[in-house]
Amino acid sequence: MGRAASAGWSIESAERRHSPYKPIGCAKLPEIDRSSIIVKPFSGSWNAWGRAGVDAVGHRVVHGGERFTKAVCIDATVMAEIEQLSELAPLHNPACLAGINAARAALGYDMPMEGLVMGTRCGDLDPVIVGYLSRRERMSVEQVEQWLNERSGLLGLSALSHDVRDLLAAEQQGDTRAAVAVDVFCYRVRKYIGSYLAALGGADAVLFGGGIGEYSPEIRARVCDGMDWCGLVLDRERNEKAVGLPAGRAARISRDGA
Repeated sequence: MGRAASAGWSIESAERRHSPYKPIGCAKLPEIDRSSIIVKPFSGSWNAWGRAGVDAVGHRVVHGGERFTKAVCIDATVMAEIEQLSELAPLHNPACLAGINAARAALGYDMPMEGLVMGTRCGDLDPVIVGYLSRRERMSVEQVEQWLNERSGLLGLSALSHDVRDLLAAEQQGDTRAAVAVDVFCYRVRKYIGSYLAALGGADAVLFGGGIGEYSPEIRARVCDGMDWCGLVLDRERNEKAVGLPAGRAARISRDGA
């Protein structure tokens, strides 16, 4: 029988145990490398059992909003939704995401950066960039990976925020980098939709979920722009009204017959 490694422990308490700094008044403490702290218990598990002996890794995420009410398998979509819920637990959810990424990297299960451009993660990119940045900036591979996980994506492209709402507002004020970040995000989503339509031989529907998909008619419209070739045509009024639906509910935002 395999083993299950658990990540259900407090990153804050771990930071305090490993940090040589003590709180003094309201002084800001130096940043702690959360990933290196989280990897420690997994390193021991790896040495004791080996990869073949670990069947699963469990993570306890502090705030799942109305979307997550029971255990789910973590994929890129779930990661993005946890990130969007960070505003409900700003001290905890980012640490939980760091734990998930660190566990995946330590155990070699997958590439946590694969997929769409996300809030702080780069998404798909040429793997050569890791070695190039390491040599050019004289940084370790681990530091480059941290950049790609925590300082890239929408935040890195815009140099402003990982939150699409902030970027849309900044775009309206003429911020070109915010505009580029939003354009890249929408392009990547559109590209993935096209890829899966090709791989699946078509689809009955395209569903928008998560913080961005549920609450941003503007992003939905921009993603679907030019997708009429496959029958994906939005109804403007329906799209504008479909915001903040009750948990488990869905609404049609396409035109009749589309």
